[in-house]
Order: sequence, then structure tokens, then C-alpha cells
Amino acid sequence: MPATSKPKFPKTAKEVVSEITKRAPSLAQKPKTSVLKLADDLYTFRSLKRDGSAFRNLAERSGISQRKAYHLADIARKLEDYWDAERFEAIGWTKLCMISARVKDDTASRTVEHWLKFAESHTARECQLHLDDQPFEQETRCMLLRLDESQYAKFAKAVMKHGAKKRGKGLSGVEKALMSIIRKVSQADAP
Repeated sequence: MPATSKPKFPKTAKEVVSEITKRAPSLAQKPKTSVLKLADDLYTFRSLKRDGSAFRNLAERSGISQRKAYHLADIARKLEDYWDAERFEAIGWTKLCMISARVKDDTASRTVEHWLKFAESHTARECQLHLDDQPFEQETRCMLLRLDESQYAKFAKAVMKHGAKKRGKGLSGVEKALMSIIRKVSQADAP
């Protein structure tokens, strides 16, 4: 009778967790090419391990912030039914974060599919406006400001005085507030 090899059984949760623990740091070092695999691994790890400190340790060993690790795991969890690595790579991390933040247990699948389709052909800014049901101008310019803490505090105070609102750690309505400030300065400068 020929020798038979041992049958292969599905991996145990412990084996999967061990593999992810070894693989995650190298995936995190290649964010452009492996962010979705990392997201999937973080979601799997979190589902199997159910230990917050182990998850935080994995994030730390991988060289990513806890916040990003939780975001990645959340994207994988909320968009699991739509998971398509090639499509998601094309959409990008920023837009997937925006979409997953809107997905609730009762969100219709056609709504999520609509958001993903929209994200495929629009910028992150346009997606944000679309998700917030706000119109967007086709011809807009993006502005990047690099402010130190003191400058940002002054900036935030000024734009909030002119209509901007605190939103999480950031501000919303900054564009309108800046234009309000510019109109007032222009009127003051007019002869």
C-alpha cells in the first residue's frame, strides 16, 4: 500500500493569527501595494483574537498608528461584501475610508455600490461632497497650508468666526469662511 501524506485541514485560528503577526509588518512597509491585504489581515486578526491590546501591539510592531489600524480593519469589515482588491486599489485608501465611515448595518447594498462607482471616477474632495449631499464645482483648486500650532489656532479662530465649524479634529466650511474673510478685506480696501 503506498504511503499517504497527512490530510491538510483548514488552519486553526491560532495559526492564522500567527501568520498575520509575521506578515503584517512587511505589508505595512509597502502601503501603496499592500494596504488592502493589510486591511483584510487586520480585520481577520481582530475578529479571531478579540484582544484590544494584542491588536494595538500588532499595529505598533507594523509601524502604523492604532487609528490607521482600526480604520483599515473597519474598511475591511464594512466593505467585506464588495471586496475587490483591484478595484479598491484603484479607488484608494482615502475614499474607501470616507465610504466605510458612512456604511451602517442597514445601508442598502445598491447605495454602497453607487458610492464605490462614484469614487472610481471622482476625486476624494468630490466624493466627500457627494457623500455629504453637497454640490461641487467642476473647476476648483486645492490649497495646502502648512501651519504650526500657533498659526493653526489663529487660522481656526478666524474661519470659525466667519462660519466654519469644528468637525472631529478638523474644520468644515472653511472655503466659505475664507471667502467671507476675503470679501470683508476687499470691501475694506475699496476706495
